[in-house]
Amino acid sequence: MKPLIQLTLCSLLISGWTLQARASEAASVRIINKSFDPATSELSYEISNGSKKMVTAWRLSLARGDTLGQLQRSHLDQDTYMGLLDKARANTQDEVVFEGPIQPGQRLAAKHQLDIVAEGSELEALSLKVVAVVFADTTFQGDPDGARTILEARAARVDEIGRILGRLRKTTHRDRSLAGPRTQTAVLADELAREAKIEPTEGLRPEVASQLSVTRAELAESLAKTAELSAFDSVRGAAALDRLIGHLERSYELGLRHLPRGK
Repeated sequence: MKPLIQLTLCSLLISGWTLQARASEAASVRIINKSFDPATSELSYEISNGSKKMVTAWRLSLARGDTLGQLQRSHLDQDTYMGLLDKARANTQDEVVFEGPIQPGQRLAAKHQLDIVAEGSELEALSLKVVAVVFADTTFQGDPDGARTILEARAARVDEIGRILGRLRKTTHRDRSLAGPRTQTAVLADELAREAKIEPTEGLRPEVASQLSVTRAELAESLAKTAELSAFDSVRGAAALDRLIGHLERSYELGLRHLPRGK
């Protein structure tokens, strides 16, 4: 098993890239079949991967205007490398998938809930495009800053999984009687739940801090469920804890393989 990485190491890996493409150009991946339902404010679209590489993450740029002359711009980052943990994706030219990553020739169907437009106005213009994509080998197309942000957020997630995995390994190796692991699992779940509510900001981009908080909340929920099961059935609780540790080990190893290497 590879040693745990530190967040500082992740930052060094990110900053050591060689830029692979011109800014704001992700021509091989595009939006198709876009539609908007004004009754629900739901935007539906498909992302088509016309490149020769698997796409694991992307940034969407969204611009919208209304009849009152208000213009809003925003972006949405999606990182789907964890989808590789569950199953392989078929490389079929016309297959539409509903989660990533996106193989060459595939299209991903997605939906996005928009904010309600200002009262008394109607949505008049809507623009949606892919401005950055990250491939499975961690090279990218499009906006370098967008790609950096995506991979920094990925690194923060991987680092946090590694940190919690290390603590769980120490607990279970020290005490297999289940009294210790059960108690420590519950304590760790409470600790992570508190940390998830306080979004870290020091030295992190807002998107990276948000991803770290989301990761902590997800881990806290999994740990809390395991601790709750152990309180009623120590045998099933021990098995659940072993399964959780195994899942985190696979997630951590997968994450390390999908971080850029220092140049």
